[in-house]
Amino acid sequence: MSDQNLILNKLDEFIRKFYKNQLIKGLIYSFGLLLVFYLSASSIEYFGEFNTTVRTVLFYSFILFSGYVLSKFIVIPLLKLNKMGKIISHEEAANIVGKHFGNVQDKLLNVLQLQQNKASVHSDALLNASINQRISELKPVAFTSAIDLSENKKHLKYAVIPLLVLVSILVVAPKILSLGTKRLINHSTYFEAEAPFTFEIQNKNLEAIQQQDYVLKVNVKGDEVPDEVFVKIDNNEFKLKKENLSSFEYTFKNVQETFSFNLSGAGYSSKPYELKVMPKPSLADFDIQLKYPPYLNRKDEIIANTGDFIVPEGTRVVWNFKTKNSEFIRLSFSDTTMSLKPVAENKFTFGRRLFNSSNYVITTGNNYVSGIDSVNYTINVIQDAYPTIELKERKDSVNPNNIYFSGNIKDDYGFNQLLFHYNIYSKDSADRTTEIKKNANLGVQKSITSQSFVHGINLSALELKPGDKVDYYFEVWDNDGVNGSKSAKSSLMTFKAPTLEELENQTTEKNKDIKKDLDQNIKDAKDLQKQITELNKNVLEKKQLGWEEKKKIENLVEKQKELQQKIDNIKQENQLNKEQQNQYEQPNESILEKQQQLEQLFENIMTPEMKKMFEELQKLMEKMDKNKVQETLEKMNMSNKDIEKELDRTLEQFKEMEAQQKMDDITNKLDDLAKKQEELSKQSEDKNADTKKLEEKQNELNKMFEQVKEDTKQLSELNKELENPMAVPDMKEEEQNVDKEQQNAKEQLQKENKKGASKSQKNAAQQMKSMSEKMSAASQSAEQEQNEEDMQTLRQVMENLMNVSFA
Repeated sequence: MSDQNLILNKLDEFIRKFYKNQLIKGLIYSFGLLLVFYLSASSIEYFGEFNTTVRTVLFYSFILFSGYVLSKFIVIPLLKLNKMGKIISHEEAANIVGKHFGNVQDKLLNVLQLQQNKASVHSDALLNASINQRISELKPVAFTSAIDLSENKKHLKYAVIPLLVLVSILVVAPKILSLGTKRLINHSTYFEAEAPFTFEIQNKNLEAIQQQDYVLKVNVKGDEVPDEVFVKIDNNEFKLKKENLSSFEYTFKNVQETFSFNLSGAGYSSKPYELKVMPKPSLADFDIQLKYPPYLNRKDEIIANTGDFIVPEGTRVVWNFKTKNSEFIRLSFSDTTMSLKPVAENKFTFGRRLFNSSNYVITTGNNYVSGIDSVNYTINVIQDAYPTIELKERKDSVNPNNIYFSGNIKDDYGFNQLLFHYNIYSKDSADRTTEIKKNANLGVQKSITSQSFVHGINLSALELKPGDKVDYYFEVWDNDGVNGSKSAKSSLMTFKAPTLEELENQTTEKNKDIKKDLDQNIKDAKDLQKQITELNKNVLEKKQLGWEEKKKIENLVEKQKELQQKIDNIKQENQLNKEQQNQYEQPNESILEKQQQLEQLFENIMTPEMKKMFEELQKLMEKMDKNKVQETLEKMNMSNKDIEKELDRTLEQFKEMEAQQKMDDITNKLDDLAKKQEELSKQSEDKNADTKKLEEKQNELNKMFEQVKEDTKQLSELNKELENPMAVPDMKEEEQNVDKEQQNAKEQLQKENKKGASKSQKNAAQQMKSMSEKMSAASQSAEQEQNEEDMQTLRQVMENLMNVSFA
């Protein structure tokens, strides 16, 4: 480095120390000034408790003052220390150094001036020699020693004194700084005046619902509690209701908009509070559209401003709501909750198909308020009822096979169809039940909710077999278009065709009744004939007919009518008996012929001529003509004898037919029993057959054969009643053989000897066939004899007619 540059460098070093010294001094002054201002502002705020405006001024004054002090005493010296901005020149530095070192001031300034002249002269040896001489004289001088940094200690008092004050305050009354600082920092926040108590609002939030009351609850805490508390709104004060020593309450009525208020008591006032008012959602208006199921043929409806309604099941209901301040609607039904979004501003719609009754709640809401305005309604859904059916059954008194029904059907909305069901159950030869299902569709008027119907069934047309069963009932279907057509049934009615055994027993009992009635009618005819004879004798003896004879004739006519009615009843009873027998089994031609003959006999018992004579006798009594009456009585006596003969003949014919039927029944039973016995014999040959079941079937056949034996005894008794008994074969030996074989078969089955049982069963079947053949032969023989007798009778009648004609 040249000597000429040495002086400049030493001056630059001095300048840096100069500004370093200013920076140290600035730090001490800045700390002291800021601390004094801080202590002053905090203390003033603490004791003054200024409002937000004054505190804001103090706060920003402190900020501005701090900025100014820091800039002036720290930032500027720091920048100049780093040669930023305008700094002192070498000449100014030389003057400062010269003032400290008085003997070098002129020399130092002279060097600087010579160097400046050198730059303008460019080259001058004499000038350089002069500069070098002065530099050599200044080299020993330390320019930086002109500034003593330790002298700054005397300025520390400006920082220490405020610091001691700070420490003293922190020790004695730290609240002055903490509270004052807090209030200054939060200069825009309202702080209550320091009081011996504090106001605590107990409400969770200061939010009120529009158009509703809001209850403010305040609790006062502190060593001293005011006796009265007020709320101040727009310079108006309202006293709070005192609940207890420290609790107060005030009700803001019908709050409409947001407002501010303060609490005060005992001269102290709280910070301002804001009661925020939330817009209240509400339901302004709504209507309900009712869209009925199509099958009801009912016009859709609209109901307004009522949520309670009654609808049929399956109705679609659409709600249209108009609201205020509402952002959603909540519809809560018994089974679900729906949240509705607006379709337009404050307009909502919702549709639902209803199947069950329910309560529902309409609740409006928005982002601020929900669930404060709800309305409860009830929906009553009328279920589509099941149809009903009432039925009366009546059987024809003349022909029980004709059954008549009358009934009434009802439904709430109408019908689909009315059916008559009947199921026929039959058993085949293997004792298996078969079922035939049939029905008849009866016409109904579908839109009429109540209507009557009639129907009839002829059981004879079903071609039932003995033992068959018929179940029958009516079923009506409604027109339910929601759940599907529903049905209701009448009670199940049953007709059971009699079995062959029951038919036989019924026929036997009815035959007994008919024979008994015929016997009685014969007696009545004899009594009537006797009365006619006595009356004729009495009339013959009298010269003139009187009141007594008139009464006897009237009595005679009445008894004749009774006899006629009895004969008609027997004829009708016989007809029903024949129809019942022929309905379930077809008799042979011989029996049919005898039935026809018997019907003809019943017709001939009371001829039209006989009925006419009794009518003439009654007319003659009015005229009291003795000769005519006597003549008529003689004719009646002859006719009554004919009635008696016809009754006798009818009775005998009936007995012959009954015996003939019994013989046929026995023959048929033996044939059927022989087949079953033979079939059982084949089953017994099967090694895998169940022995117990075979034994049960054998027991049944044994009982059936016992019934055949009983029928044979009845046949013998019937045969004894005949005037000309038939040649009934004696089958006691065959009966004993069958009994023996059946019993043996049973015992063999008990011994698990199926082969031996099968053999006995075959033998029993053969014996039964033999018995059937004998009985059939006897029946044919009896029929042939009867035909011969009928031919002889016919010949005799023809001979009598010939004799009468040519007499």
